[in-house]
Amino acid sequence: MSAKPVCPNGENPASRNKAPSPAVLFSEKSPLDLRLINRAKLEEMGIADDLINQFLQHEWYTPRGQTVITTALAEMDSTKNREAFIRLALTAASARKAFSFQRTAEMMRGYHLSISPIREVAVADAVVLGFNADGVLLSFFTWDYAMWTPHVEKAAHTVVKQHSYTGTGAKAELWISGRLSPKAKGGIEALGVIVRPRAFERYGT
Repeated sequence: MSAKPVCPNGENPASRNKAPSPAVLFSEKSPLDLRLINRAKLEEMGIADDLINQFLQHEWYTPRGQTVITTALAEMDSTKNREAFIRLALTAASARKAFSFQRTAEMMRGYHLSISPIREVAVADAVVLGFNADGVLLSFFTWDYAMWTPHVEKAAHTVVKQHSYTGTGAKAELWISGRLSPKAKGGIEALGVIVRPRAFERYGT
């Protein structure tokens, strides 16, 4: 197993930007307190007021879910365009989809702190994308077990399409929280996209 990456000064990246964890906040703060804390963090990120209001008043996000998302984005403090993720998160039309966005935010945070800083967030066709410091195009999916379905194929083609726009020659990577069927893995790799399953295990979380 490879060693976890460290900062140039020897500090583990996962120790950067440490604020009280969501678990600590849940145990110590009321739902109203959490909303106030989340609003302050979102404002500090430069998120537009109307988006903050919609996010904090969204019917499918609990104060707990809002706090996990907000904390994850706040810890990506060098990342540009985090507002794009909030805009996409507002499209959640069920508790299940809201939880999926929560896990996506956690995936981005894990990559940012444990693998390589995410320079910028982007969204295309409802796919969450990012660029790391080397220009690698990242995509994040909360699939438990992905089969080679039209939905998965469409998502993979979205990544390929966005990768073609970069013109940098850098790689494209598809990160998922779970696993893929052999056919799905082969189909995605045939498009020139590197597959990174079991993301949270790779982060060491």
